Amino acid sequence: MDEFRSFSVDPVIFTRGEDTADYPDPVVEDDPLAETISAGLAIQIDEVSDTVSYVGRAEPGTLTSGFVWQISRLTETGPDLVVEWAEGTSEFDKVWDNRLLYNYS
Repeated sequence: MDEFRSFSVDPVIFTRGEDTADYPDPVVEDDPLAETISAGLAIQIDEVSDTVSYVGRAEPGTLTSGFVWQISRLTETGPDLVVEWAEGTSEFDKVWDNRLLYNYS
């Protein structure tokens, strides 16, 4: 899973109301963790094995028992990383505490 955690995002500090159109997009393309960080979301990572991890995203301060989480399962299969969503959707309507009970596709 070290490859999943390896990313770089140039820090950019914005002042409320500042026009950000002239700044480069700090999101690294196709990097779900970098996208989460740049969106200001809280993240939970549960590495259940060497090849399977669950990633949850929600607003900061959210309880893990709330129906407000976006949960994905990441599975390494050789050189590939397979991303599947809890109940087949990326909506923010899952419970992090129930991540092992969902069907993933």
